[in-house]
Amino acid sequence: MHTRRLILVLALAVLPIIGGAVFAGHAHARPGGPPDGSDLLFPYWHSEIVDSEGDVGSSVALAVTANGEIHLAYYDATNSALKYAHGKPGNWQIETVDDTGIAGLCPALALDAAGRPHITYATAAEISIGGSSSVNAQRYARWTGTVWELSSFDGVESEPEPGRYVCLRSAIALDDGGSPHFAYSRTFWGPPKSIGSVRYARRDGDVWDIVPRIDGFGPYAGAGLDLLLDEGGRPQIAYVNDAWTYAGAPEVKVSAL
Repeated sequence: MHTRRLILVLALAVLPIIGGAVFAGHAHARPGGPPDGSDLLFPYWHSEIVDSEGDVGSSVALAVTANGEIHLAYYDATNSALKYAHGKPGNWQIETVDDTGIAGLCPALALDAAGRPHITYATAAEISIGGSSSVNAQRYARWTGTVWELSSFDGVESEPEPGRYVCLRSAIALDDGGSPHFAYSRTFWGPPKSIGSVRYARRDGDVWDIVPRIDGFGPYAGAGLDLLLDEGGRPQIAYVNDAWTYAGAPEVKVSAL
């Protein structure tokens, strides 16, 4: 079995997955070079392993506080669980947030004003031999300061077509009142054909507002999805509307409320 290792570093940026490991890092001068690193065409990256227990890091989300503390949410494929790590290089605290069924697919992470993590991710009923998931809901995990509070929403029982659904991407943002906003993509994997959808949800207290389809057509609609809130707290969602499978070419789109 191929094993991934989650490799983090004094991180303000994340590099692509290379050879089954997730890399992140900060630039600094090359040992023996000018202090400002001015001789480097590419920066010198320092890296270290955060978690290497099992097959971890196939999906990872990152946030950094103003004081440089790094927060990570990632999928642990060995235990089918969502894990969370935080700290600074050389001093990491790691815990399992959710290991109910299959949890932690397509994670996204945001920090509130107190630096507490808020994570959204997909849960699944099963993982096929090829590694693809059969999503059964989107889930929201919030650290209260003492415990993780978990809430599921937009379950597949509400879908118009029975069948296998897969997640591509999740995003989360918090407004000035601390309410979470979610954008995520979900694809119905046919037959007769596969159709993707870009979705939005918001939680205000115990009340959920869910828009099950903002846009989408091809099977990879919502790939590369991201979410930001404007100064008025209104969501702005950017994504690829992948229509090439059936008609036309992929489009980069923005949807706003």
